[in-house]
Amino acid sequence: MAEVSELPMSTVVLSHGTAISYRTTPSTTRDAHALVIVPGNNRRAYHYDPIALALSDSFVVHAID
Repeated sequence: MAEVSELPMSTVVLSHGTAISYRTTPSTTRDAHALVIVPGNNRRAYHYDPIALALSDSFVVHAID
């Protein structure tokens, strides 16, 4: 399982120029389903690292920043 400090931020740029940053926690299970976390008000992707790491046994977790 990855450590919190090892989880990098990635960015995708949409066709109209909007950049969306996200953090991905890889799964320890082969062919795991994906789970997307959409943070609420005043939260960042790293706030969800503990739950993302806990869920990484069953899911690839993507947290939008």
